[in-house]
Amino acid sequence: MEVITIFLASLMTIIGMGGIIAEQEVKKAISDRVTAVETLAVRIDNTPTHGLLKGKVDKLSIATRGLFILSDVRIAVLEIETDPIELANFSVGDTIIQGRQLAKPIQLGMRLVLNEDDLNQALQSTVVRSYLQAKIPPSRNYQLVAVKVNLIADNKVELEIQLQSSQKKEPLNIVFNCGARVTEGKKLEIIEPVAFINKRKVSQRFLNRLTNRITEDLDLHSLESQGILSRILQLEINEDNLNLSAFVRLEQLPEIKDHL
Repeated sequence: MEVITIFLASLMTIIGMGGIIAEQEVKKAISDRVTAVETLAVRIDNTPTHGLLKGKVDKLSIATRGLFILSDVRIAVLEIETDPIELANFSVGDTIIQGRQLAKPIQLGMRLVLNEDDLNQALQSTVVRSYLQAKIPPSRNYQLVAVKVNLIADNKVELEIQLQSSQKKEPLNIVFNCGARVTEGKKLEIIEPVAFINKRKVSQRFLNRLTNRITEDLDLHSLESQGILSRILQLEINEDNLNLSAFVRLEQLPEIKDHL
């Protein structure tokens, strides 16, 4: 949701302007909120053109290539296209940062592409490594040494993980293979999981418990308490990249931060 917040925050800062000036300002605001972006295109459609002055946007389209939300976290392709946006009780000169009420929810479509190389680079970042380390129970006393993802055709993924304990010399070398599919547009389900620890196969019972917990964490129903309704329309994994298309409906504007 952070990348959507970046784009909406950028739009909110320029409502009250008009036309080409607004599009250029959105591009500047996005660029200011990310580490880097290789290609960025913005289009704001409004009929009549003075709708921005009234807090209205007919459609916002944003297309990026090579979007770095952090210095080592790159999104190959991110495209967002919104339905009409309208702020409630808006007048020119208002400060639009957060807490702004919407006249109606914002609906948008999103397409995301992640390359295998970019995924592996992101797995080396401090932010991602810290997140993954926090998922390891402290009682296990293991440190994450290395992690790598291999994308496979037919919506399959392989993870290679190495953990090291201060109490043991031999590291744990884990290889985890699984398929992925979306159910009801809300849940990312892990299917046919197989895992090996130091070349010894992990029991299916243990794997089922593990994958059930992961599936619960990836359930989009959890976002509804924040006023975010979302549905995954398509998930495709091949040998080179992961492609995801989604629909998102925001009941309120997300909290806006100056930078990630």
